[in-house]
Amino acid sequence: MMLIWLIAFPFLGGLLAWFCARFSSKAAHFISLLVLAFSIGAIFLAWQQGESSTSMEDLWMLQWRWMWLPAWGIEIHFGLDGLSFVLLLLTYVMGFIAVMVSKNQISHNIGLFHFCLLWMVSGVAGILLSLDLFLFFIFWEVVLIPLYLMVVMWGHKNRVFATVQFFIFTQASGLLLFLSILALVFVHHAQVGVYTFDYDQLINTSLPYPLAIWILLGFLLAFLVKLPAFPFHVWMPPLFAESMCAPLLVGIMVKTGAYGLLRFVLPLFSSDIHLIAPWMTVLGIVSIVYGAILAFAQNDPFKILAYSTLSHMGLILIGIFSQDKLALSGVAVLLVTQALSTGGLLMLFAHLKTSLPDLDLQKVGGLFKVVPGVTVLSLFFVMASVGLPGLGNFVGEWLVLLGIFSTNTISAAFAASGIVLGAIYSLWLVQRLFYGAYKGGMHTTISDVSAGQKALYGFMVLLLIGIGFFPAPLLDVVSTVWQEKAPDIDEEIL
Repeated sequence: MMLIWLIAFPFLGGLLAWFCARFSSKAAHFISLLVLAFSIGAIFLAWQQGESSTSMEDLWMLQWRWMWLPAWGIEIHFGLDGLSFVLLLLTYVMGFIAVMVSKNQISHNIGLFHFCLLWMVSGVAGILLSLDLFLFFIFWEVVLIPLYLMVVMWGHKNRVFATVQFFIFTQASGLLLFLSILALVFVHHAQVGVYTFDYDQLINTSLPYPLAIWILLGFLLAFLVKLPAFPFHVWMPPLFAESMCAPLLVGIMVKTGAYGLLRFVLPLFSSDIHLIAPWMTVLGIVSIVYGAILAFAQNDPFKILAYSTLSHMGLILIGIFSQDKLALSGVAVLLVTQALSTGGLLMLFAHLKTSLPDLDLQKVGGLFKVVPGVTVLSLFFVMASVGLPGLGNFVGEWLVLLGIFSTNTISAAFAASGIVLGAIYSLWLVQRLFYGAYKGGMHTTISDVSAGQKALYGFMVLLLIGIGFFPAPLLDVVSTVWQEKAPDIDEEIL
């Protein structure tokens, strides 16, 4: 039952926050923080409970299932392992941070905003815990509704175009995902005579060629759109620029694409991955280089970070399809650290945009003189995102590069070049925005980060430093997940 409450509690808390906002916006804010803090404690409790009740042979630390539609073999089946634990914890933490930041940025329909935010957190939790593919698809689609509302109601002037474009891409990819799930279920039924959407059953399905490739492509395209990877990334820059929930996109939504590749594509199609792995490596390389080049061409800091995210996701894509255990562990680390570093930058830039609605690098500069706190924090998060040794991103990038190098040295070289380009455009962004002649508008009041906000960002800083110097706890949690996903790699390298 614990796993059900991890999903239900944020949603119910969001309803309560929406209701209480009629009487007090502070009450809604407090309820959201309390719900997410309780959820963070609950996920640790669930993990501890799973550790004490499972053996090393068990694939899932904790499970709960209930037959929903027996005729079609559809269950409410949830499961927790190291990968879902780490990403679920990241989801709750980023949700908590988003609530804290929203206090100074959301001024209307506050109750509805908190409901949508907690609804999205609840939906992503459902994605990460679902082991029934029909249930997974429901959460995959439902989570788009609160995101749509958040962008349309609290976005900027071109928010409608950005949202509609995102919705078209995700709905088209969702249709492919649903058709692929159905095809997999029908093939399984033809082999064993039983309808089921259960992950543990479908993973043993023997798919004939070339049908296996078509089903694989359906899953793959759905997850590449959400990742995103080139050329399915076009929804991301406008949404970053027009949305106030961009940190949630980086910290929560984008990670579901990588999770789908790790959880479903690699295990379900393990015998066919080698046929598409070289193409995915090429796609990852193109994403890295293309994202870095376009980042140089932008004057909007949000779009620079959007293309930076595209470049980072290219590295993650190569790491996933290398199927090397070191690279896969590095991918898990990067999913966490990139959410913190890029999410931190997006929140700081959103803070600036409240005072400077036209945040354009051709019009704004020299902000160090008026917002030294924002400058120092931005410089730290930039150093983290470019992989400065001693910070969490460095651990993830090093493991991914080491794993890729053991399988393909050319891919490793291109991946490393992307990291170098990332360092150049990130430092170039800081130089243009915060240093040089002041161009912020002498009559514009620009507030620096408050003491409370400094404490919030300080927590994110400590997490990145902690992972950088002590990555072992995080690696220990996720390393056992790769046993079934990359069995051909020598155990001794870990």
